[in-house]
Amino acid sequence: MTNRDNYPCWSIPVGGGQQCLIMQIFCMYMEPDQLWEAVRDYVLVAVKLGSRRGVFWYKTRMHKTLFILAQEFEELSWLRSDFIPYHFGPWSYEVEFAIRELVRLGLLEEEVVKLDEIDGLRHTGYVYTYRLTRAGRALAESAVKKLSPRIKKKMKELLRLSLWELIGYAYVRYPECASRSVFADDELLPARLPYSTQHPNADAANGMHPQGSSNVLN
Repeated sequence: MTNRDNYPCWSIPVGGGQQCLIMQIFCMYMEPDQLWEAVRDYVLVAVKLGSRRGVFWYKTRMHKTLFILAQEFEELSWLRSDFIPYHFGPWSYEVEFAIRELVRLGLLEEEVVKLDEIDGLRHTGYVYTYRLTRAGRALAESAVKKLSPRIKKKMKELLRLSLWELIGYAYVRYPECASRSVFADDELLPARLPYSTQHPNADAANGMHPQGSSNVLN
């Protein structure tokens, strides 16, 4: 259950308080338990479908995947207003809370790993990884069965991308989500995607790449 007293969305104004106001209005239409359970299920499904050798790499991968799904499927439109532009693009209070709660409840195991590069690009700092516990795996399998085939197919497609491809996908198709990115003053990340050239903003990102990043990559 979402504890709103301890949850940052209800106490920290973002962008003059507008984002939190949107979330407060939105949550009038969905009970806290319903919201928590819905986001929880999508997080668990993403970990199950996106794990490599049992490990789901990069918290930011979770945020970007669910952001893109929320933009592209009406069934997930209820989550759109929760995402804000952050250091590596779109970031969600509810997704972050769900991840932390799943760890606290023993459904996910979290580990912080130091890396020198990510998918061939330099990165000096730490990243988060996740594993489903036995209880988490059972809940994830149940959630997968309830998932729309269309959303499941798209989620698998997104989770097969490298981290930089996924971030590039979000930045190119939804450039507003990159306004506070650590890359915003340089250039968009590459859209190394087979369908990226179909988007009108894709040309701006062709051939460009980050020179590296530092600190903690969620």
